[in-house]
Amino acid sequence: MSTTDATFTIPKTHKACVYDQPGTCSIAIREVTTPEPGPNEVLIKLTHTGVCHSDYAIMMNTWKQLPAPTKPGQVGGHEGLGRIVKLGEGSEKTGVKVGDRVGVKWVASARSANAAQAPANGS
Repeated sequence: MSTTDATFTIPKTHKACVYDQPGTCSIAIREVTTPEPGPNEVLIKLTHTGVCHSDYAIMMNTWKQLPAPTKPGQVGGHEGLGRIVKLGEGSEKTGVKVGDRVGVKWVASARSANAAQAPANGS
């Protein structure tokens, strides 16, 4: 069962920066469907995000370690800061809760993008 705090309104869609022509230096702002958090996942409303050199390599299809070329419409970026607005089933066991301020950071050694982190101090 997922948990949502009534103080957060979660839209059905939101704006995202997507790679519209992978293999070229091109992005577009598009309206995309807001995902539901799966088991052991959380939904975060980002307030800040960053784009780094690895994002550029993904956009340009030059990161050969990836298993497949970047698909058009893929959302870019992998770093951010925001607040948890919804918990997926089981994520409450990690110690995070709706309203916690959290950071998102890509970890090369992680085997799953579903790993939840404890909230930062000052949440």
